[in-house]
Amino acid sequence: MANQNLFSPIVEEAKLNPFYKLILENPTSEPARIMMELIFQDFSDVDGNFVEQFQTTGFDARIFELYLNACFASDGFKIQRDFARPDFLLEKDGVRFALEATTSNPNFAKQVNAIDKFLNLTPEEIDQSSNDEIPIRLGSPLFSKLKKKYWELEHCKEMPFVIAIEAFHDETALLFSDYSLAQYLFGLRQYPTWSEEGNIIFNTQEIESHQLGEKIIPSNFFKQPDAEYISAILFSNSGTYSKFNRMGYQAGFHKGNINLMRFGGYYIPDKESTNIMPFHYDLDDLDAPPEEWGQGITYIHNPNALYPLPKTLFPNAGHIYLEEEKLFNDYPTFHPQTSQTYTIHFGEATLDFPNTHIASIYKNKFISLEKGKKQEAELLFEEKQWFADSKMNIIGALILDRHDKEWAFVIFGKQTNGIFHLIEMKLSIKDRKTATAQIIDGMENIYLSGQLTFD
Repeated sequence: MANQNLFSPIVEEAKLNPFYKLILENPTSEPARIMMELIFQDFSDVDGNFVEQFQTTGFDARIFELYLNACFASDGFKIQRDFARPDFLLEKDGVRFALEATTSNPNFAKQVNAIDKFLNLTPEEIDQSSNDEIPIRLGSPLFSKLKKKYWELEHCKEMPFVIAIEAFHDETALLFSDYSLAQYLFGLRQYPTWSEEGNIIFNTQEIESHQLGEKIIPSNFFKQPDAEYISAILFSNSGTYSKFNRMGYQAGFHKGNINLMRFGGYYIPDKESTNIMPFHYDLDDLDAPPEEWGQGITYIHNPNALYPLPKTLFPNAGHIYLEEEKLFNDYPTFHPQTSQTYTIHFGEATLDFPNTHIASIYKNKFISLEKGKKQEAELLFEEKQWFADSKMNIIGALILDRHDKEWAFVIFGKQTNGIFHLIEMKLSIKDRKTATAQIIDGMENIYLSGQLTFD
């Protein structure tokens, strides 16, 4: 039986999570809504309360679980969610392991102003957050999960066990890296110095504790009693609405009336350091890096684990591990440490044409209908918006000339064999608004002619 609809509210409006309500009502969130619904329909809701929690107090935690499910499915894992706890039993390549997900003090995330607040922090405040606040905020839910002793459950015995965690405790939490958590897990801080010859040398310093105000916690989670049952900690700051919006956009779940731009910092692959370089791209750019679900996930491996977890199971993830009392990392070529996504909304194209029989359609729908597309044409022309009549006999695309930034459009008609072919095209239109009006007018005239096939 299909799951409930995530975005059909089942609680009174006053109880809706403010961020859930924002996604529900915002037209720029359409790719995320469609992608979340798609993932959720294959998601096993063991407790039967996922939708209610997703819409109210558990929004951050539930979206993180949905994200993890998408990651494991895309990486080819067999997913089992038949038990109330832990959250996942996973199997791949003959390796079976259990995973429990948690978040740090989830509440209504204030990510809207996160960048501004982060940029206004002093270097000392950033160091304190990285060295003490993040370990304390994440350490508390990790320690709570450790005390649950999931490995004593009959279906979790004698297998690797992983705790997955994401930080939602305040508006800047998602801007800090996996290395902040690694310091707490290993009880080590790694810093560079330079030799007289100018060569970089990485030194390691042991950490006894972390302090924030009056709260003090011991460091080195992996040496706590029973921690040997924890094979690894999965850390991510990507299990958010923005991830689902980008993945939905990339999959074509949009009508060309929005544009997404992403910026942040990514790790330069270097086994001993965590150098970060800035990045920025428009999701429509030809050279925009394709995004995988697992991009941005880091597995931090316990050197004392009774049941170690093979790194090879996770092709898109990064890894941090201890070797000869030094911290090392293996990151993919593009491994974002943090990112922000900005969305531009161009409005609904057909609002100025209230009586038209033509409507915007999703990019992926247009691609499924269109035939005979020339790959080389994509280098010169970029499709920006897609249209169709209600019977899908006439389809059209609004196009931007990448070279001279002028606009164009093409209209296709369906033949009796079901294949579409070009019936109208216009080039060298000066602006998007004019091009939109002309393609809708052209398609409307064809529709009103009554012609149904175009052989």
